[in-house]
Amino acid sequence: MSAAPPRRVEADPAILAAAARWAARLAEGAAPLAAPEQAALQAWCAEPAHARALDSFSALWEDPALLAAAREVAGEPPDRKPRRRAFLAGGGAAAAFSLAGGLWLGQAPLQRALADAATAPGEIRALPPLPGGGELLLDTASAVDLPQPGFARLRQGALRLSLPPAAGPFRIEGRHVAWRIAPGSFLAFFREEAGDRLALLRGAAQSEGSGPDLTAGQALLWGATGAGQPRRLTLAEQDRVEGFAEAWRLFDAAPLAEVAAELSLYRPGMLLVAAELRGLRVSGRYRFADPDRVLALLAQSLPVGIRRHGPLLTRLTTPA
Repeated sequence: MSAAPPRRVEADPAILAAAARWAARLAEGAAPLAAPEQAALQAWCAEPAHARALDSFSALWEDPALLAAAREVAGEPPDRKPRRRAFLAGGGAAAAFSLAGGLWLGQAPLQRALADAATAPGEIRALPPLPGGGELLLDTASAVDLPQPGFARLRQGALRLSLPPAAGPFRIEGRHVAWRIAPGSFLAFFREEAGDRLALLRGAAQSEGSGPDLTAGQALLWGATGAGQPRRLTLAEQDRVEGFAEAWRLFDAAPLAEVAAELSLYRPGMLLVAAELRGLRVSGRYRFADPDRVLALLAQSLPVGIRRHGPLLTRLTTPA
């Protein structure tokens, strides 16, 4: 009889944050719970979803891969071995929570909670039809404000906009730039660490301010220091826009670490890549809407092993 697959922890930021705090309180080296704490924990765990989340986090804290990764994020020496209680109660706790919860914890869910429309990790959703026709798709783990008809402000992630020729003009805004989109346009807009990136397949986009405009077949990145230069869309960018709804990704000798970082947006928990494997090159077209299938394909085509540690931690390692 085969073992049952691990249960997925509910992607509720409040539950996960509380479970992480209780796991830290119960970690190795912690003082025994006082009677009021015991009562509070029992009351909290009376809800099955809470108990499952705590079980998953408690097991996760015991995995050395999480502690090593969190130490690295927190800027602590990798060979340092603090007590888990002290580590989780200090700066490492924020790093560990961020790693373990992925986009469920920290600023990302706050952006989604405050937005007019948002998607969870792995969810791609079409928003209600736009006035005058057209379609707005919201990518995985993304958030957008819709303050008025014909205006979308991207808080997080990415969106795809398709306007028919008879539609009215549309305005999209990111962190650094706003664009006025002409009727008949087809594009994707990404809010990335490096800046706001627009990939325009059809139509035209006029920037507000002193930046350049875009015509069909062009892309531009606008960062904190200003606008880059318009350039031709790469084949991967064109494929990304056209395959947006099914999360297709095209890679040409991309580092495994880059591929894994994108894939992690489509699955629960975190995906770690061993240091010696991060530079492996990945080529091919993958459907990220099925992240487990992508992991299996990577393991077939590369010298990579997959190790799963419960529902929240997956590691790509050197095969045994």
